Order: sequence, then C-alpha cells, then structure tokens
Amino acid sequence: MPIVRHLSRQKFIAQFIIGLIKSRNVQFGEVAHHLNDEVKVASNETRI
Repeated sequence: MPIVRHLSRQKFIAQFIIGLIKSRNVQFGEVAHHLNDEVKVASNETRI
C-alpha cells in the first residue's frame, strides 16, 4: 500500500528525499536547490 496515492505527490516525495540526500541538509532553502533544476529555486521552496 503506497504512502500517498496521487502520482504527482509520489513524484514530489521521491524528489524531496533525493534532494535531502544530495543537499545533506534539512533546511528547505538548501533542499530546494536540488529538487528540480528546470524551475526557479523560489518555486521549489513554494512546492515544499
């Protein structure tokens, strides 16, 4: 049974966990740099 059912939320959770690992930090501003390179950092922060 998945944690969340909606596909876009599943993708976000996966990206967020990878961002946490890459940034080695739990501050949202730092994680936002590693979420999605195609959008602005401010947009990633809003998504978090």
